[in-house]
Amino acid sequence: MAGYLTMLFVCFYIIFVCVVAQYKEAYISPSLCDESQFYDITKLSCVKCSENATRTEDGFSCMCKSGFQMVENFGNINLQCKYCGEEKTHTLESWNCIGCASEIPYVELEQTCSPCAPDAITVERGVNGVLEENRTCVKCEEDTHPDETGTKCVRCHESYINATKTCACSDPNHEVNGMCFAEGNPVLADTPSLYQVSYGGKTVNSQFMRQHYRGSTAMCRLSKNVTACQVLGNSCVVMQYIHSLTGKRQASTNPCAQYLDISTPVSGKKPDERPESMPWLYYLDKTVSSIISNDEVKTEFSFQSSDIDSQFRFRIARYTLVGTFLGFEDVEGRTLQLCVAGDQKLNAFLTFGTKYKEECSISARDLWDGHDMELWDLFLVQGEEPNESLLPVSVLVLNYEQNGEKVNQGNAEDWQLTRRFYLVDNVVGKTDSGSVASFVRYAKQIQLVIKLRDNTALGQINPPYLVIEYADLPKKSYTDDVQIPASFSVTYSMNRGKYNGDVEAAMIVLAGAAGLYACLRTWGWSKRSGRIAIDFLTLIKLVVFACGPVATMFFVVQFGAAFWWLIVFKNQSKVMFIMPNDDEEFNFIIYMSCAFALKCIDLVHLLVNQVTVDIFFIDWEKPRGKINSPGPSEAEVSAKTIPVSIWRTYLVANEWNEIQSVRKINPILQIVTALFFLKVVGFENLATADPNANFRVNAAEYDCPDSRMGRFAIGASVYLTVAVVQWAFFCFYL
Repeated sequence: MAGYLTMLFVCFYIIFVCVVAQYKEAYISPSLCDESQFYDITKLSCVKCSENATRTEDGFSCMCKSGFQMVENFGNINLQCKYCGEEKTHTLESWNCIGCASEIPYVELEQTCSPCAPDAITVERGVNGVLEENRTCVKCEEDTHPDETGTKCVRCHESYINATKTCACSDPNHEVNGMCFAEGNPVLADTPSLYQVSYGGKTVNSQFMRQHYRGSTAMCRLSKNVTACQVLGNSCVVMQYIHSLTGKRQASTNPCAQYLDISTPVSGKKPDERPESMPWLYYLDKTVSSIISNDEVKTEFSFQSSDIDSQFRFRIARYTLVGTFLGFEDVEGRTLQLCVAGDQKLNAFLTFGTKYKEECSISARDLWDGHDMELWDLFLVQGEEPNESLLPVSVLVLNYEQNGEKVNQGNAEDWQLTRRFYLVDNVVGKTDSGSVASFVRYAKQIQLVIKLRDNTALGQINPPYLVIEYADLPKKSYTDDVQIPASFSVTYSMNRGKYNGDVEAAMIVLAGAAGLYACLRTWGWSKRSGRIAIDFLTLIKLVVFACGPVATMFFVVQFGAAFWWLIVFKNQSKVMFIMPNDDEEFNFIIYMSCAFALKCIDLVHLLVNQVTVDIFFIDWEKPRGKINSPGPSEAEVSAKTIPVSIWRTYLVANEWNEIQSVRKINPILQIVTALFFLKVVGFENLATADPNANFRVNAAEYDCPDSRMGRFAIGASVYLTVAVVQWAFFCFYL
């Protein structure tokens, strides 16, 4: 029996292995394919090319060998190649055969013609496209050179023609970054410090700076070439606009210092804010307050979802690092954010009045491999087509330094506002072509700051601005594929001086009433205590008696203010008020903390009084009964007074004890009912810091954070309403 079971197990095992083997495939890397094989992306394996064919340079397809022309090409194994014959090779497009001219004789070993000279192009067809009998070479004129394909002569760079009238940059001229500059032109000296980029105290010799910086700087200074000036400006942006460095690198050779120097029209004067043919990088002509607090925004924003002005419309001008303009693009949720989420959630920041914050952890490797380096200028779109206008949005880079001090993290009047920014820089940190960047710099935190214009009832705002903090990641973050933080937020604010003054006035008035009430309670206590003069204990009692009324005063005023802000904010059409942001709620938190602390003191004082007071129950009831008892003789009867029963005293004391804990409401019912309305009905969703007043939140939509004041107003309102209803019911109906 055991033998049969063993054989049955072996049979099942063999069948299982055979079935699994049908779905199991070994991984084969494309690098393992030899010259006669291509990598089939459908089979994920190496497949042999057809006869007389070899793989292409990328390894994913086949091409005919030298000396063979294509007859049919339906891809890879369906490629048919035909021998061209003696001393003939295939044309550049491989569909025909052609001979070799005498100046480029046929090479038997390679089965192709000899290459043309570096200054000549390969010609196989006439001007009208007719195939020539032999491949020939044609020398380019002095002011032209072969293009990348070697089949067309193109004009040399203008700098070569200006310097030498040819495509050669001979001495004493200087060839810099593919451009030629005549002797005496202001070209920066070729020193290693020019190409150093700092990343958190460490420096990298940047390949990009080595390939572009000297040439673009000289070309921008000499001829105000737009592309060269764009490259110089972008080099300044990736340096975080710092133009006063210390250490080995002199400020005069810094890209930002070069930019400011070139943009200065007259030596010793102030640089132009918007220099001709150069990108606008710095705000230089106005104070910070005049830039971020003016009336240039004409749009009247609304909370009505059907209104076009209930949404922000931003647009970016896109540039590559080498200065190519990529056009304009309307900003969507994914444009400015590194976090990944649904479009509805990411687009929520464009809804006016929505307090927005999206935080996430992203893969460091994605910054190296998943982003193309672009630089952007941000604009706020106003009006409608065809009368649209673009308002520049300023940028505050927190990493900016001036004389070694991060001024953008200090007093607002010392800020240096700028224009251009980027999300990810994974190019400048490369040390050579094809390598992984040694460092990547990315926008760790982006904050869009919006403030309502003072003294307006039309939903108008001051010009918004971006606050960006960049962070540097070393190559180790790429190899370890660590998770890194990223966030994007939108904050709103307004001038609340008048409203804060009203709240303070209410607190002062009620504080006076609370103080008067505390004085009356203290006076009553001192009379009962038999104190004639005001002593230290009396003052202590005054302070303790004041804790309760003052705490109640804080609660009443802050509850009223919070409830007013929430109701007014949610019921607006044209925006006049914005819920206080986290910083503006600081005073509210302080007042409520003080109220809690004072109420705790008042409660402790009450408990101390209750546990230390001596209570005497005096029963003034007189005995009313008598007991007749027989005397010494039968004729004598004596009467004794019956005392009041001790159980009477016990019952009174017990009732007194029960009265101490009597409540006008049911605590369990109070909590359950309040939670029902907040959680089940959804009242808690009314506390969000956005214009929506919905009891239900769609999971696909952005879940706006709660306002602390709104949350307090909703919670206290529900709790107090339930308590009042209970009190009325138990007092008048039971």
